[in-house]
Amino acid sequence: MVLKNSKTLDNNKDELLTKLNISQKWKSFLCNYIEYANEYKRHASDKRHNINPIEVEAFLYFTGLLVRLIINCK
Repeated sequence: MVLKNSKTLDNNKDELLTKLNISQKWKSFLCNYIEYANEYKRHASDKRHNINPIEVEAFLYFTGLLVRLIINCK
């Protein structure tokens, strides 16, 4: 674990952005990723989205890229 706590990504956003030594553009990518993930999450939500399978695949690949970025920046 990078931040050594059990908070959600959304609740860790500010601390994570401070800890990572990345450009403002990548910080924007990470913020937009978190916002997108929160908008489309399904946890006990009555709201369902129609999502294009291509976007789902891209989101999964982008998740992997962000995980690698975070691990390599720590």
